[in-house]
Amino acid sequence: MAESEYTLEELGDLVYPNPSCAKLVTSQLQSLPKDDQPLFAFQVKAE
Repeated sequence: MAESEYTLEELGDLVYPNPSCAKLVTSQLQSLPKDDQPLFAFQVKAE
């Protein structure tokens, strides 16, 4: 489970900042059957 101090409303629409970056983001997980795909996937980096 993850949490954030921001609401979805504050984050706004999640879109690729640059269309060329779309190649770096997977649209589906190859290891899972089509019916078991997650609604979305994201990576968080802590510094």
